[in-house]
Amino acid sequence: MLSAVVADALSGKITTAVITTAGGEDIFVDLHALESLLTTILTLASHFLEVLGAIIILYAAVKTFLYFLNTGHCSRPVRLGLARYLVFALEFKLAGEILHTVIVRSISEVLILAAVVALRFVLNLILHWEIHQELSDEANER
Repeated sequence: MLSAVVADALSGKITTAVITTAGGEDIFVDLHALESLLTTILTLASHFLEVLGAIIILYAAVKTFLYFLNTGHCSRPVRLGLARYLVFALEFKLAGEILHTVIVRSISEVLILAAVVALRFVLNLILHWEIHQELSDEANER
């Protein structure tokens, strides 16, 4: 019976839910309004995380560029610092994409989202590998 109710709710046949409180009072909830509210909140949270990631990338790029302008060269620690910032920013951007998966409605959106997540994951792995290689090279030079 519960599965039939859930299926009806997902198909749009049920538009209002009744919640009975411990005191016996009934609360009527509009499911479409609730869905709209949750979609809005998740969309805003997803965009917020994406913006945080972009701010981190911009900060790291400007910081690295200013160092380069002041010194005329880009040393290994500076490159490692930039790579670490990029990895950190990608974590925020990936979190935003994961939140976005909750609100997608079609298989084409899911496939596009999966491709974006996969690309960001691969980029993250490459950056981790590069950091590891730089640290190994630095240790071998000592």
